[in-house]
Amino acid sequence: MQSTQKLGIKLKFHIQKSNLSVRDLERKAGLKRSAISNILEGKIKRPSLDMLRIIAKALNCSVSEFLEPEELESPAPLPLSVENFHSGISLPVTLPLLYEAIETVSICFKNIQYNPPFDLFLDCVKKVYVYALGNGKNKIDPRFAEWVVDNLNNNDV
Repeated sequence: MQSTQKLGIKLKFHIQKSNLSVRDLERKAGLKRSAISNILEGKIKRPSLDMLRIIAKALNCSVSEFLEPEELESPAPLPLSVENFHSGISLPVTLPLLYEAIETVSICFKNIQYNPPFDLFLDCVKKVYVYALGNGKNKIDPRFAEWVVDNLNNNDV
């Protein structure tokens, strides 16, 4: 996938997560009409770092959340093994965190326009949830969720 497409997918994810329309985000960021649409449609291939900073600030995220596709290739080792949920180990249930994992994985699948089988969807949610429990922040990592969904054909995930 080209980096312009990845930027568009990540930007769309953060827009959906913020519950803003594209136009609302353009207004909030003080950008010209269609500026964000042009990024999403690939008309702007390489937005300036200043533009990305403005967009990130309006979305309450960091620019690095848009620009780290190479790091998604090999995430840091998990303190909690993703295999733990297959071994029958009892993990704590934190409902808000679990709901966020479900929502985040759903958005990732929407972004690639794929309706997975139920078992595959649940496996992805479990991986994202276990990672959040073990990342020391007790917070869902949208980049990890995207990586899990992008690497479904890789049996190592």
